Amino acid sequence: MKYLLRLIVFNLMVGSAYAQGIDAATKNDANAQFELGLDYVTRQGVAKDYFEAVRLWKLAAAQGHTQAQFNLGNMYDNGLGVVKDYVEAVRLWKLAAAQGHAQAQFNLGNSYKNQRGVFQDYAEAIRWYKLAASQGSGRAQHSLGLMYGNGQGVKKDYLKAYMWFDLATLEVGDIVSDVAKKDRDIVSAVMSRVEVEYAQKLAQECKSRNFKSCD
Repeated sequence: MKYLLRLIVFNLMVGSAYAQGIDAATKNDANAQFELGLDYVTRQGVAKDYFEAVRLWKLAAAQGHTQAQFNLGNMYDNGLGVVKDYVEAVRLWKLAAAQGHAQAQFNLGNSYKNQRGVFQDYAEAIRWYKLAASQGSGRAQHSLGLMYGNGQGVKKDYLKAYMWFDLATLEVGDIVSDVAKKDRDIVSAVMSRVEVEYAQKLAQECKSRNFKSCD
């Protein structure tokens, strides 16, 4: 009986919070629109509805909500609630990236590297990767390691490749850390001991500067 009463109270609280969220969203509150859209994607108290999430995030994104711009870009990239459109995804990520969104900057790096919604441009890919890497994005740091290791958009440089791979290993809890360790071992196999030690020094100096001005 006590469990049933708690369940009823919980459902009433969820319903009340949801109603408040709808009320705020209809008043053009960008944060409320974003959060309600997130509910429709993650099924927090409502049925999953990608179309409604997109509608709400468009409203929030139009008001400059950074995370809404980023999430909406992801929806276009994956064709969730909208027709897949890589060009529109890039446009939205650029809006978020301009406001310093590291993941959006990383996604743009991938777009330019892989010719996804834009013409392939390795130099532009590196530019976006560096912006994300300077904010501590392990995935962007790993991507920079690959670019330097393969000589894509830059002169092949194993010292810098090792440095970026080494920094990417700091991304604890992300699979990119393990991948970066393997790639660091691969590139170190073609480097001398002195070169490896110097690359490690570069990584330490970069970390001490909070990943700023590392290249």
